[in-house]
Amino acid sequence: AGLGATMLFQSRRVARERDLARAEQERANRVVALLVDLFSRANPENTPGGSDLTIGEFLKKVEGTVVANRDTDPAVQLRFRHTLGKMYMARSQYPQARVHLEAALAQSRLLYGESHSATGEALHDLARLTKITGPANLALDLFQQSLKLHRELHGENHETVAQAIQDLSNMTSPREQRRALLEQALAIRRNLAQPPDKGIADSLNALGIFAHDTNNPQLAAGYFEESLAILNSLVPAGHPAKLSTMSNLAAMYDRLGRLDEAEQLGRTVIDEQRRVLGEESHSGATAWGNLGVLLARRGKRPEAEGAFREALRVLEKLLGPAHLEAASARRNLGVIRVLRGDPKGGQLLLREAAENCLESSGPTPACWFMLSQEAMAKSCMGRPAEAAEQLRNTVEELSKPAVKRPMLLTNSRVFLGFALLQTGQAAEAEDVFRRALEERRQRSTIEGDSISEA
Repeated sequence: AGLGATMLFQSRRVARERDLARAEQERANRVVALLVDLFSRANPENTPGGSDLTIGEFLKKVEGTVVANRDTDPAVQLRFRHTLGKMYMARSQYPQARVHLEAALAQSRLLYGESHSATGEALHDLARLTKITGPANLALDLFQQSLKLHRELHGENHETVAQAIQDLSNMTSPREQRRALLEQALAIRRNLAQPPDKGIADSLNALGIFAHDTNNPQLAAGYFEESLAILNSLVPAGHPAKLSTMSNLAAMYDRLGRLDEAEQLGRTVIDEQRRVLGEESHSGATAWGNLGVLLARRGKRPEAEGAFREALRVLEKLLGPAHLEAASARRNLGVIRVLRGDPKGGQLLLREAAENCLESSGPTPACWFMLSQEAMAKSCMGRPAEAAEQLRNTVEELSKPAVKRPMLLTNSRVFLGFALLQTGQAAEAEDVFRRALEERRQRSTIEGDSISEA
């Protein structure tokens, strides 16, 4: 009887596994059939002008077919909507991306419940999108949910867990906590695979960004170079991960004074992003902004202004004029207008940038520094007393213990010193410059230009 029961149980298990495999095969066949139908629409033999169909137009056709066809298997529709969401996000079409990612997450929860890999993947991609579009507190909550779910599904040593840890670190403020999360993600990836490995390259790139943010450009450049060497052996030209790392490395070469290499890399990144992502991508706007900073440092101010204008145009279109990134691009444009002899135009742009920043994120250090830069524009317009008063306020705000943005504070002190000189307060200006000089000496031994300026 025991043997008979065991055989019956095994036969039922085999039958259940066979039925699951058959259902998965049928689902795969439906996916293939739908893909064949969609791609046939790009065939000029079936659709006039099909050979000229752009990726954007193709996505719209896919979207219309998948959403409108209520007979499509729910699991198949889930896969397509998740993929559409990721593609729209890659193309910086964020409202469309949100529609499909939220739909995919809801559909996965309905079909599979919370504890399923499809739910975890959709949740994490929605967190990534929210990090870009805001609000930041919602993105943090989504990343924390994603990490908890992926740990429950996969345990600690898994690539998706490493990625979730790394992405959560981007939302973490305390530096040591952020560093610990990044190093934890890299350790998991090193334990899972040997280089060359794309995950390891991604972790090295993230550690490079952290080194940059903590004012160590030499260390950052080393991380970016190591990451790029791995990616060069794994992915083709134009791959988003490769372009991101190249852009970061160009920014570090700029800070280290390797300006020819920085400009060459920056222009290569923009050309490749245009080829792969089109004229209006989020990463392309970032690259234009980085190139503008480099060109301004090289004294190529007309070219820098053109780069800043392009960055602002794209970011306003993708994110809206009040978004913090658009405000930062407007700030850059305002600064270059002041440097090109138009302090009034620059001051208006800087005031608008500061107001957008305050609207987007509240009174943050970045917003206070925009007000410092606006004050410098007023000083250049012959309004030094007004500028000095505004700069005293921003220096006071940036000096608060909770702020911890020493570079912004020191730069604001330098601006204040110049304004004080213009108002004839030379003794106070000297004290301000001495303090700024001491702060810069303490912070870094490589920023020779900044120390000389102070």
